Amino acid sequence: MAISFIPVRDQARVIAGNRSSAENKGRVLKRLATGKKVADPRDDVADYRKISNMRTSLDSYKNAIKEVSFGISKFETALSVTQSLMELYTTLGKQLEEAKENKNTTNTNQTYYLNSVNGTIAAINSTLATKFNNETVVSSAATPGNQVLTVKIKDYNDTTVTTTQFNEFYTYTAWNDLKTAVEGNAIVHATGNVTKADNNYRLILSGITNLSNIDTLAQVQKTNTEAAISALEDIDVQEEMINLMQAQILEELSSEALIKIKESSKYIVNLIRA
Repeated sequence: MAISFIPVRDQARVIAGNRSSAENKGRVLKRLATGKKVADPRDDVADYRKISNMRTSLDSYKNAIKEVSFGISKFETALSVTQSLMELYTTLGKQLEEAKENKNTTNTNQTYYLNSVNGTIAAINSTLATKFNNETVVSSAATPGNQVLTVKIKDYNDTTVTTTQFNEFYTYTAWNDLKTAVEGNAIVHATGNVTKADNNYRLILSGITNLSNIDTLAQVQKTNTEAAISALEDIDVQEEMINLMQAQILEELSSEALIKIKESSKYIVNLIRA
């Protein structure tokens, strides 16, 4: 019986080589299963650290994009409200002018003018009460001040728009109240609110443009970071299939060597016993 002997000094290396071949094959199979060549620090410590840092940045970009989308929706709501107010205050101004021109009209016409003006004021107050995410987007004030619209964006400059609040109008309960108002500052306030609405519209539109620019920047950084992660992390399937074939060949050779070690060991034991 021909027995191929492996020197004792080489047997430890054969056993270690067999274990290494099996582990290498396991890593290749894992990469093929996950599609990632760097799945944990044991694959490549440096690249794993880079990928972890880039994923942190990627999360930041995704959050920024989400916050920008929310902010644009908020500003677009304010823009729509402001546009409606511009039209309503224009209508109110005309109605007040008409009421002033006809301040000595009959009772029937008085009721018509009173109802028309109050109807527009009701529409204005309803529009002013418009909310986005439970927050009033524009407001009026007896003493006009500023209304600040702010969108907080992590890792980016916050987008803030400061708009002017509108002169406030209340429902007129009687013709004499309306008559006194049109002889006073009511028409001036209505006209002033049209101007304020126009200015606010432009400011809010500028805020939307700013948010859109931030969104574009965040989208580009997100795409670039995803590509960088992919370059470090994703496997080349063809390359990994070659690695798998090599690992299988080495594993088979190591297994054959182990079998020879076992056979030679048994043969030697039998010779000693004999």
